[in-house]
Amino acid sequence: MLKIALWSVLDVSSMMRELTASSHATLLKRIDGGVEAMLQQTEVIDPETISMRISVQDTLRGYDWIDLRFMITAVSDARLVDANKQAFLDSSDGITVMFENGLCAVAFGRYNTIDTLKTAQLYVIGGGIRYEELVFGGS
Repeated sequence: MLKIALWSVLDVSSMMRELTASSHATLLKRIDGGVEAMLQQTEVIDPETISMRISVQDTLRGYDWIDLRFMITAVSDARLVDANKQAFLDSSDGITVMFENGLCAVAFGRYNTIDTLKTAQLYVIGGGIRYEELVFGGS
C-alpha cells in the first residue's frame, strides 16, 4: 500500500509546473496577488512535502475562480491550521509566494522577508514549489 500512495504522489507531482524566483511574479499578477483567496485544503504528504490547495480569481479568465494546488518540497518550517479554522484565514492582503536565500515560501498575508513571514497565520517554507491549475471546487 505504501508504494501505491507514493506512486500517486509522484504522478501528481509530474503534472505540476515548477514555480521559480523569476516566474512567481507572473503567477501572482495573474491571480491579483491572491487577494481574498480561500484555503480549500492542506495535506502533509510526508514530513518534507506539504500540498496546499487555494481558490483564487484568475484575471486571464475575467476574474473567474480557479483552484491552485501548491506542492512545497524539502519543507523546513510550517504553520498549518486545522480544517475547521481554514474559513477564518484572513486573505484580504492576498498571499505571499517568496524566494529568498535558497528557500521558498507560501503564506497567507503580505510579507517582505521569510523572517517576517513566520508571523503569518499559515505558512510553509521549503526548498522548492510546484503548482497546478485545477477546476474551482473540483476534487
